[in-house]
Amino acid sequence: MAVPRTHRLQRLTGWGVASVVLMGVASCQGRQPAAFQGPPALPVDVTKATVETVNDLTEYLGALEATEQTILRPQIQGRIVSVAVQPGQIVSVGQPMFVLDSEQVEADVAAANAEVARQEAQLRDAKITFERQKFLADQGVVPLQNLDNARRELQTAQAQLKAAQQNAVAKSVNVQYKTVRAPINGLVGDIRLKIGDFVDTGAELTTITRNNQLFINIPVPTVRIPQLRKGQPVKLLDPFSKNILATGAVDFVSPVVQQNLQTVLVKVVVPNADGLIRNGQIVQSEIVWDRKEAVLVPTQAVTPLAGANFVYVVEPKPNSPDQFQVRQQKVELGSIFNNRYQIRSGLKPGETVATTNLLSLTDKATVKPQTPNASR
Repeated sequence: MAVPRTHRLQRLTGWGVASVVLMGVASCQGRQPAAFQGPPALPVDVTKATVETVNDLTEYLGALEATEQTILRPQIQGRIVSVAVQPGQIVSVGQPMFVLDSEQVEADVAAANAEVARQEAQLRDAKITFERQKFLADQGVVPLQNLDNARRELQTAQAQLKAAQQNAVAKSVNVQYKTVRAPINGLVGDIRLKIGDFVDTGAELTTITRNNQLFINIPVPTVRIPQLRKGQPVKLLDPFSKNILATGAVDFVSPVVQQNLQTVLVKVVVPNADGLIRNGQIVQSEIVWDRKEAVLVPTQAVTPLAGANFVYVVEPKPNSPDQFQVRQQKVELGSIFNNRYQIRSGLKPGETVATTNLLSLTDKATVKPQTPNASR
């Protein structure tokens, strides 16, 4: 029986599709699937955690104070006729600094001397009167009451003369106050007054600061009290450059604890013969408590995260010794020594840590460790 043409075409088409499918299957069976390729290894600089002897120290920020400072004030009023010093000049006790021209002082002295002369005259008259009344009383010519009155007038005149003389001396002393002298040794401060300016009694002329020895007060926690001792050295550093400015020594430890802060006041005296530091200067004080061994890593190896600190430890992959990965390790930090953190716990000496590309790292990430020089 003859097959219709349309049926023959359907058969041929069916065989063609089957052939294509079989060829596709055969083709797939002839090729192996490619293995999964992960992200490329991230290059990181590495360094080893080292053990070194470091200082257990505490740093404090504070202002230096002069052991002695005074404000120079005149004891009389007057017009400035001479300024004998310059700001920043070193002066000695008794050295003239200002001279005042006080007309009032001269007038007061003249008036006091005139009063002394008047009282001397009155005393001479009282003496003559007393002698006369005494002679007459001895002769019985005048009553004794007259003699008593003369004696009282004589005593009054003597007392008034003594008071006038004391006043004259006091007024004369004021003359020496026309020259204002340095009361202490030290460094002259700013001088804003000039010749011709009028100043009142007690007005500020300038300051004198004894700058050859300074001190600083440090609040030290009570837990450190057993480690404090008189004479203990204290370094003073510039808070910005960290350069050493001077070295002082503990001079006083307060017996009283500030209860709200649980600290004790420690006074450190600082010699300053060369004058390199000044009163009021802000410095960083450094007290060394002990020396000990510590594990150190560069500060750039530490990553803060969610209130904790981590390092990325570089180690071989478990099944691929020639490849490396990182392990995110939580650490406890101590003080910073020359841009390196002290690691109190969480890291062993000799372990390798990453120092670059930390923000791109995750736990178990594949890395390519390299020395810092090789990365440049």
